[in-house]
Amino acid sequence: MTRLRGKKELSLEEHRLRFFRLLSRAPRPEREVRDRLAGQGATPEETQALIAEFRGMRLLDDALYACLFVEGHESWGDDRIVRELSRRGIAHRDIVSALEGRDEVAQAQALAAGWLAGGMETGRIVARLRRRGFSGRTIRSVIEGKDEVPW
Repeated sequence: MTRLRGKKELSLEEHRLRFFRLLSRAPRPEREVRDRLAGQGATPEETQALIAEFRGMRLLDDALYACLFVEGHESWGDDRIVRELSRRGIAHRDIVSALEGRDEVAQAQALAAGWLAGGMETGRIVARLRRRGFSGRTIRSVIEGKDEVPW
C-alpha cells in the first residue's frame, strides 16, 4: 500500500470498516465507493475484493441506488435524472429500469399547477421545468394540456 499525506497505511479490515460506515449512512454508487477506497490508499485488489463482498451482501447495488435516486427526485425531469445518474457511474440499463413506470408528464403537470396557483407566469413555469430537466416534449404536453392545468 502507498502512504497518503503522512497517514498510516490501512489494513483490509480497516478499509472494510470504513466502507461499511460509509454505506450505512446512505446508499452510494459503486464508482464513488471505488474512488473513495482508492483515495484512502486501498490497492486495486483490496478495492475489488471489498466491492465484491459488499455487493454479495447487497449493501452495494447500483440498480437499487438508481431506484432510490429516482424516488427522491420527483421534481426532476427524466433528462436531468439520466444525466446525474450517468455522471455518478450508473449503468444505462439500471437508469432505464429505475425510470420505468414513471409518469414524467403527470409530475410536470403537478408542479406547473402548483406554481400557477401561486401566481407564477407561464414563461417562468416553462423555464423552471426546463431547468429541472423535463423534456421539451413533456413541457409542450403540459402547456397544450390546458384542460388538465388551468393556465
